[in-house]
Parts: sequence; C-alpha cells; structure tokens
Amino acid sequence: MGLVTNSWFWIRYRRLNKANPNIILAVQSSLYRAKTLVDTCVTIALIVVAVSPGSPAAYFMDIAGAAAVAVYLLINGAVTIFSKKAENPQSGESRAD
Repeated sequence: MGLVTNSWFWIRYRRLNKANPNIILAVQSSLYRAKTLVDTCVTIALIVVAVSPGSPAAYFMDIAGAAAVAVYLLINGAVTIFSKKAENPQSGESRAD
C-alpha cells in the first residue's frame, strides 16, 4: 500500500509542480520519489523472499535493494551539497571585517 500511495503522491506533486512551479511542490515531489524508490525495492525484495525463502535469489535481491537505496541517497546527497556550493560560492570562506 505504501508503494501505491507514495507513487500517487509523487505523480501528483510532479504534475502540480509542472503546472505551477513552486519550491514546496518540487521538494514534495522529490521526497515522494525517494519514498517510492525505497518502497519499490522493499516490495520486490519481499516478493522474492515470499516466493522462494532461503534461496540465493532472495539473498541477492535484498543486497541489490539495499545497494540501490544507498546509491540513490549518496547521489542525491552529493547533488544537494554541490548545488548549495554552486549557489553560494563564498559560503566556505571566512571574511575579514
């Protein structure tokens, strides 16, 4: 249910933001995109474990899902950090008054 609900919110906020660009709608869209990715990984891993518990497929699917979420978080974290630095290049330097 979380996958369906978060997907619906993601699509809704994305459409609203495209129709009327707004930072709040953009952030909400990004949040629900992340939640949808995590829910998708968890759902797929749970289905594989339910179909064939204890199999190598279940083991590797769990690892693949965790890796996908970790990579997503790392990439988005890097994008956030570097976009902040690009917006404010003076933020890391101290000023002498």
